[in-house]
Amino acid sequence: MRILNFEPNKMKLKAGFILIAIGFLTACGTTSKITNMETSMEEAFARGEYEQTIQYFDRLEATAINNNQPIEDRYKIIAGKAAFQVQRFGQATQYLSSVEDLSPDTEAIEFLGISYGKTGESELEYQHWNRYLTAISGSDCHQNIVERLFVMETERGNHNAATILWNKIAPTTNETLLSTRLAGISASGNHAEALSFAEEILKAIPNHQNALFVKARHYY
Repeated sequence: MRILNFEPNKMKLKAGFILIAIGFLTACGTTSKITNMETSMEEAFARGEYEQTIQYFDRLEATAINNNQPIEDRYKIIAGKAAFQVQRFGQATQYLSSVEDLSPDTEAIEFLGISYGKTGESELEYQHWNRYLTAISGSDCHQNIVERLFVMETERGNHNAATILWNKIAPTTNETLLSTRLAGISASGNHAEALSFAEEILKAIPNHQNALFVKARHYY
């Protein structure tokens, strides 16, 4: 009669259970570590400790990458806002642009657009404002962004788009905006409209140089 020896199989099974247990405990430890970092990061940001916030995020990111764990978008946004506050605009764009959709966080949308401008990424800034213009409607930053996009459309020679945006801007005596609008109308070839707008400007700002130049060119 042959006696079967099950001891090797038992040993393999036991070893398998030990490996599973170790893996489970490691995962729990990693999760706990990440959670602690996230909490510390949020608390530092709430206290206005932006440099510390960025340091916590760097640790969080390294731990998440090493353990093949995702980082929640909210922590990328917090890191981006912290970087913006200390004028690390390159880092701000890196963190905030990694979030697929920043809506409805209008502050994050504003910070990313400004950061693109600060780092010379004008095309990305232009695309960003166009993408989120509707999303920020009604926010405190909406008017400033409309004005910025108006300037960018004018610089690109998009007269119709610039006109639509100009009509959304509240009445202003901002000389830069007025000069931009006047230059856009002149560039479109509508000299009668340019003259009319120049005269309108001069009623509010009699010494506006660009308006005076347009008027003088027409009459003399």
